[in-house]
Amino acid sequence: MISSELVPFFESGVSIGVATRDADGMPDVVRGLGAYVHADRLHLTLFVPAAVAETTLSNLLRNDRVAATFSRPTDHRTLQIKGRRVALRQVEGAEQERIEAYLPRLAEALCLLGMPPRITRRLAHGPAWAIDVLVESLFDATPGPGAGTALVRR
Repeated sequence: MISSELVPFFESGVSIGVATRDADGMPDVVRGLGAYVHADRLHLTLFVPAAVAETTLSNLLRNDRVAATFSRPTDHRTLQIKGRRVALRQVEGAEQERIEAYLPRLAEALCLLGMPPRITRRLAHGPAWAIDVLVESLFDATPGPGAGTALVRR
């Protein structure tokens, strides 16, 4: 279960990498467009842009394994989740609003590092897909002596 203290981190303007693999174990990574943690804190939903996520979607239709890293650009605080896809669907309605709210937060974080917001706001973001994930493990992936520490493992 994701602790309530970590929920704001997952839903902030962190940089998100969504990773899958094909049948031969070849990895694929696509930039996430935000995420939210479900009320049960066992599941979260990841958003990926359809324009660049073809391989990710293909992989998820063949196997349900998914991992995602959430990294705050300003201090490299990073968490990684691993789990199983429980649903894959096109983003609609309020979820599109979540993506629209995420992009300015990511732009603000990257602007602090010198990347102009106009660059970040050009990220492909619609249409998008939603990946509902049952989180099976959670790791601290922040560079340093605690990197790789399991925070949750089932």
